[in-house]
Amino acid sequence: MGDDADKIKERENRFTYIDQCEVVPEDEYVGKLKQSYATSPLSEYQRKLRKGLTNNQLRKHLTPCYNPHVTRLVCSIPLEPGADHRASGVSNDIKPAYLYSDVARRHKFYPGRYGRLDMEKIFDVCLTTIHPGSKCGRVSPEYFP
Repeated sequence: MGDDADKIKERENRFTYIDQCEVVPEDEYVGKLKQSYATSPLSEYQRKLRKGLTNNQLRKHLTPCYNPHVTRLVCSIPLEPGADHRASGVSNDIKPAYLYSDVARRHKFYPGRYGRLDMEKIFDVCLTTIHPGSKCGRVSPEYFP
């Protein structure tokens, strides 16, 4: 295997390192209050963030339980780096109107909303409430189903 093939295989398998969480519709959040990191830091940024952590613990790694409409739209985005709601095959029937309105046309249909991250490029980081339809809407890595 060449270097590119090895990188692709590694990217495809990254999700296996992350504990999968059961979604309980009645719960407000999905995730874990405390868990260990699956790997040692992979970048200088991660090394700095983890410095001084006790027992290599990740805390409060949670996301809201989104309504079925939002979940359906996110799941319809192709599993490709950088793909978003503008991808062919994503019907306007499941999108909020603001994504395909005349106003949206003037804003190039809001690129990145309901989008997949490209792990090989720089991406926005949002340290507050995240929603797939927000300005920093690229919150779904391409390798997550």
